Amino acid sequence: MTDPPGAVLVTGAAGAGVTSVLARLRDGLPGHRVVGDSEAAPGEAPLAVVLVVSATAPVVRSDGLRAAAVTARAGAVIGVVNKVDDHRAWRDVLAADRERLAAAAPWLAGIPWVGVAADPRLGEPDVDEAVAVLERVLADPGLARRTAERARQADAAASVTALEARRADVVAAHRSTRTGLARWRHGMQQARLELTHAARQRCAQLRSELLAEVAATTRRTRPRSEARVRQRCDDVLAAVDDEIEARLGQRPPDRPVAVPAAPRRARPLETRLMVVLGAGFGVGVAVVVARLAALAGGASLGGTVAGGIAGLMVTVWVVRARALLHDRALLERWVVDAVAVVRAEADDRVSARMLAAEADRVASVDRRLAELETELRRIAARRRRFDAAATDVAVTER
Repeated sequence: MTDPPGAVLVTGAAGAGVTSVLARLRDGLPGHRVVGDSEAAPGEAPLAVVLVVSATAPVVRSDGLRAAAVTARAGAVIGVVNKVDDHRAWRDVLAADRERLAAAAPWLAGIPWVGVAADPRLGEPDVDEAVAVLERVLADPGLARRTAERARQADAAASVTALEARRADVVAAHRSTRTGLARWRHGMQQARLELTHAARQRCAQLRSELLAEVAATTRRTRPRSEARVRQRCDDVLAAVDDEIEARLGQRPPDRPVAVPAAPRRARPLETRLMVVLGAGFGVGVAVVVARLAALAGGASLGGTVAGGIAGLMVTVWVVRARALLHDRALLERWVVDAVAVVRAEADDRVSARMLAAEADRVASVDRRLAELETELRRIAARRRRFDAAATDVAVTER
């Protein structure tokens, strides 16, 4: 709560001799409280303001703005031109001061002006005219009421100005939020493309690596190949999760990947077919070896035994080789299917996390916009209390 009006405030531009004018007015007005800028209570509405300017040169723009701020709550304002004893052209300076102060604040256009010599170099101080004007002003019975009304008007104007500044900040934040959401969505679309492309590149590289490993698989390394395929699929998905986490700051929830089961070995019919084919090759080789031994003049029994051994070895080799090639073909098809599953899973994880992030961001932006629009409506309601003609429309477009 502010102090009641009752003081005479002496203020002015730097170098205008405010201190000397203050001292002389205190001597000339012993029945009133005359204060300077540093002595005025915060929020106090002075009965009168003595605005001191120098006769040396006209006031500048900053002095006018300060005078407008200081006198906005005062019941009366009196202009004092100090140092008139040293400057004969002080009336020209006064004319310029009137014009510049009226431009800074309309209520300063019609104030009374007097010339004083508060601290002359020669002679006695001359502030009698200023004291007389102040006594006449302070004797006005309506001054206190006018001061209180001016204070209320100044407070209302300050409140409206503050509300306008707040509204401008809120509208700027509203627009910035919507613009930020549009930019964020563009960035998310670009991130989706980049993450999807990177995931598919990883899957393509995985497919090439695993097919190369399967092509070199032997019967001994076949169990390890199956484990290697599953491990590499898990590694690719983990790398995709790391990239998503690096982009979005959130790691996707772990979920099992339904990689198809490893293929079974050859069925009995295929096994019998391979044995028959291998036996056919073996019989052929045995006959050839036996005849070559006979043509070479060897014993027929020895050639037959040698042919039988050679045929058996060829049969075993053909059956084992054919089984290995069959296993490799099955593993290749399995690798292709497993990589396809991994690629689909990677695409799903990227899409799911992007959608979840966008939903969270949109919900957050909607809450922020709603808060800003509520603040705009609150500002509009408060402005109407100070200005009944004020109209304010909240920004509601999405």
